Amino acid sequence: MKNAKMRKFIFSTMFCLAFSLVLTNCSPQYTVNWDEKTFYSKWAAWEAQGFENYSVDMYKSSSTGNPHDAYTVTVIVKNNVAVMLIRNGVEYPIDDHPEVTSKTPTKERTISNFYAYIEDSVRIDKLQNSANWTVKINYNEIFHFPEYVESRPSFSYFTPPARRPIGIGLFIRRLSEFHLLESAAENQ
Repeated sequence: MKNAKMRKFIFSTMFCLAFSLVLTNCSPQYTVNWDEKTFYSKWAAWEAQGFENYSVDMYKSSSTGNPHDAYTVTVIVKNNVAVMLIRNGVEYPIDDHPEVTSKTPTKERTISNFYAYIEDSVRIDKLQNSANWTVKINYNEIFHFPEYVESRPSFSYFTPPARRPIGIGLFIRRLSEFHLLESAAENQ
């Protein structure tokens, strides 16, 4: 009788141990929820217009939640190259002020680059595989650029802290005040 109880105890302990090992080694598959078809069709529509000279305000939220880390810059694009940033009313030629322009990631300086930045962010979210991500994008219906981009991780209260994304939270970018500029050739 004592042997039967001991075997039952050993079996149940081994079963619990094996079951817990299986649970801890199973990686859930996370997804990125976004409208990929619309994203690529709007990007193609933006590129098809061939705009090379424009200005646009770009707002970047703080990923840390600190409102002082958020900012808006006006980007001046000529011949499809960002040539100047205007921040707090001060003009900064991009090559002349790396301490200011380094705070605006290079990939976000033109609208075409902004599309590429969003695409890279979604790819990284998928590779990170630490949470379900939701990406919401509202597009300008006339010019087809993303006016509002919101990306946020979503995980349940029961997600272990080790599986939650570190230092990443709500990500918001807004593009506004889009204006077409005359080309350099038209000014001559």
